[in-house]
Amino acid sequence: EQAVEQAEEEHEDEDEDEDEDEDEEEDEEEEEGEEEEEEEDEPVLKYQRLGSSVAEILKKDSATCLAVHVKFLAMGTRDGALHILDFNGNEIRFFTPHSMRVNDISIDTSGDYIASCSDEGSVVVNNLFNNETNTYLYHRPIKGVALDPNYSKNATKMFVSGGFNDNLIVNTKGWFSSKDTVLHKGEGPIYNVKWRGDLIAWANDFGVKVYDIVHGQRVTYIERPKISPKGDRFRPVLCWDDETSFIIGWYTTVRICKVRDKTSLRDISLPGDTSKYVEIIKCFEVDFYICGLAPFKEHLIMLAFDETDFQESNGQKTSPRPEFRVITKENEDISSDALPIHSFATSQPYDYRLEYMPSETLFYIVSPKDIVLARPRDIDDRLTWLLQKHKYDEALKVAEENEKQLRVHQLPDIAERYLALLLKREQYQQAADLCPKLLRNGQERWERWVCTFANIKQLKYLSPYIPIKDPQLKSTMYELVLNDFLMNDEEGFLQTVQQWPPTIYDLSTVIQKLLRHVEGYRSAPLLEALAILYSYNKNYDKALAVYLRLGRGDIFGLISDHSLFESIQGKIMSLVKFDEKRAMDLLVHHREQIPVAKVEAQLRSHPQLLHKYLHALFLKDPRAGAEFHQVQIPLYADYGRDKLLNFLAQSNYYHLEQAYKQCEERSLYPEMVFILGRMGDTKQALKLIVTKMKDVKKAIEFVEQHKDEELWGDLIQHCLARPDLVSELLEHIGSFDVDPVRLIKQIPPNMAIPQLKSKLVKIHMDLMVQRSLHQGCCNLLRSDCLALSKRFHNAQRKATRVESSAICLSCNGLILGRTAVTPDLLETESRPVETGSTKTTDRKVPVLQVTKMERQAAVVFFCGHIYHKRCLRNENKNVTADNHHAYICVQCYQSVAKRWTDMKKDKKAKT
Repeated sequence: EQAVEQAEEEHEDEDEDEDEDEDEEEDEEEEEGEEEEEEEDEPVLKYQRLGSSVAEILKKDSATCLAVHVKFLAMGTRDGALHILDFNGNEIRFFTPHSMRVNDISIDTSGDYIASCSDEGSVVVNNLFNNETNTYLYHRPIKGVALDPNYSKNATKMFVSGGFNDNLIVNTKGWFSSKDTVLHKGEGPIYNVKWRGDLIAWANDFGVKVYDIVHGQRVTYIERPKISPKGDRFRPVLCWDDETSFIIGWYTTVRICKVRDKTSLRDISLPGDTSKYVEIIKCFEVDFYICGLAPFKEHLIMLAFDETDFQESNGQKTSPRPEFRVITKENEDISSDALPIHSFATSQPYDYRLEYMPSETLFYIVSPKDIVLARPRDIDDRLTWLLQKHKYDEALKVAEENEKQLRVHQLPDIAERYLALLLKREQYQQAADLCPKLLRNGQERWERWVCTFANIKQLKYLSPYIPIKDPQLKSTMYELVLNDFLMNDEEGFLQTVQQWPPTIYDLSTVIQKLLRHVEGYRSAPLLEALAILYSYNKNYDKALAVYLRLGRGDIFGLISDHSLFESIQGKIMSLVKFDEKRAMDLLVHHREQIPVAKVEAQLRSHPQLLHKYLHALFLKDPRAGAEFHQVQIPLYADYGRDKLLNFLAQSNYYHLEQAYKQCEERSLYPEMVFILGRMGDTKQALKLIVTKMKDVKKAIEFVEQHKDEELWGDLIQHCLARPDLVSELLEHIGSFDVDPVRLIKQIPPNMAIPQLKSKLVKIHMDLMVQRSLHQGCCNLLRSDCLALSKRFHNAQRKATRVESSAICLSCNGLILGRTAVTPDLLETESRPVETGSTKTTDRKVPVLQVTKMERQAAVVFFCGHIYHKRCLRNENKNVTADNHHAYICVQCYQSVAKRWTDMKKDKKAKT
């Protein structure tokens, strides 16, 4: 308990201040959310005001234009100054190339050169690394300038400019001086110039023209929208999307254009025609003035000035805030943000500029007293907005999908804020369901939330999700949960004890707490939990005692697994009451560990249970409970009469006289007959069968079994006293191997026997059936003998293999040789020769040296010896009774005769 309280206090002290701050913030957020009547759309972009040096510069001066490079920013001012800035707004370099307002700035691709133009009619090109400066005067205000994108690499050092001199001039560097070439003139002031790749686009009061600087050809002319005023009030906006695509924004008209190559020579009708043309892909009107324009992914971004939002203050109109809008190329709004620009009330459309950096998707909004950076919102920005709007479900989903990209927010922090909100709303089940997903494997976070749920007394919701490994919490956390269940939910306590491994908490502490709680009253769930805890703690005897007291649980598994046989020797009756069948099986199978005498002593007062136990023991091992077989006889008589006779037949461990008395007391005649038969008193047994059982058929079987002629006489004498018994004896005697004539002769002549004729006919029919069966069996036996004899004869007549080297044991000649053998044809050769036994000896054998062998008749005996037929006839010839010659093996005969003679001599010598 002290450990649990200490853990709670530690976590409460650590989180007390944080919880109070979070609650205050959540209250404020909820109040703000309730005040919003309509749900806002999620912003697409986020904004940041450039500070540092920019703020100080614009306090004294006004920004007129801005150029963006991947290395730096260049800002022009009303006083003719040029400020080189880093991307945070810090000034890197400052110089004043002009004395009047800077209208436009252009930077080459390398970032080495920067060109600017102003109302004083000058264009200044500065080298940012060697302080080289070139100034070009045109005596009229210049509104636009554009450097060759490869200005630092090309020797011609070209740039193009235009303004109120009504000329578009290309300046090219020569050997000794630069040269101006007029590309276009006579159509009024030029307000904007943009150079991309080989193409130059510019805008004047008549429209937009495109020129191919490489081929020296004009590509197209796009007329100014009829509804738009001239460019002195609403400056036309030009923006290159890529090398061949550009966008025009003029007043309220948007045109998306694509420069294409002409596909065939037929498209070029005259020698002066260009090989390119421009196709207007999209053209639409918007409901605001276009102050700036840029591509944004597959959409467009526009700096909008809505003239309908003009407001009056002290009799004067004040300008509305500029808006930063994202629209599709089909003119569908995606988002719109009103920008908090400084001094917007006094700014006009011509005062605003929009520049962008395609590589980083950065947009710079320029106003006289402010520069605002816009960029796409990242995952952290989106999460911030979702959390402000209390969209925690969506915020969690976004955080999980993009967890590796998070820089500001952390998934655990979002999760904890969400959980705190759910608990405050009393959505305990939902909060608990989310804990595994949100807290993951953070041990400290899990422990903190366990204490949080415990403080509000709602641990029952969290307990199913509390991890027991990866991470494993402190033991006090699990004890805290168990203590909560013990006090509030007994079933929950039992389920938790069953599910949790015992290694994650202190068993002794939990057991002591549980013992104090269950003392004085009986609670089944808590007692079962106590037994489980005892088992975990290896106090199996205590666990067994609790299970027996409770009346449920895996008692028998506990006994078998941990050999608790000594613990149950005094609790046999409780064990049997718990589960009779399993208890009997346990007692029988472990009779060596649990003595039969102890079981019998405890079950003696329950004879039926004792009978079941001893009967099961007898079936398992008839000798196991031999000392109690005498006790089993009355138990079988009372509770298992049908099994008593079988028991008496199989057991040899009871007193016959005592068993007979026990059966006689209960008039168990079949058992009495069996015992009398075992005692040898067959006549008394036969008398019981006939007089008490009145079962003549059984009496006949009894007599037939004992094969005693006197018993037949006794049986007939017992039956002659009653005609009905004689009738029954005649009915069954024909079915046994007994001569019925003996019975018939002893029947008194005047005895009236019911259905005598049918009885005699039945006897005759039974005898005929017996004779028929006997004859059939003889026929079958004769047939089998004949078939086996034929098979044996055929086997004996099969050919026997004789080797070419085989010799006759009589003449020592080859079996497969000539009929006459002469000495000149014989040669001696040492060969092994059989001598009538398993031994062989080397003998000089005559061998015929002939080229052609003659086949002779030969006799092969089953002993393996071979003779010429003529030699065998000469050696030994016997004539049988049917005048057929019968041959015997001379070698074997001599061997047998010798042994016989030796035996006679030995016998005679002994005599």
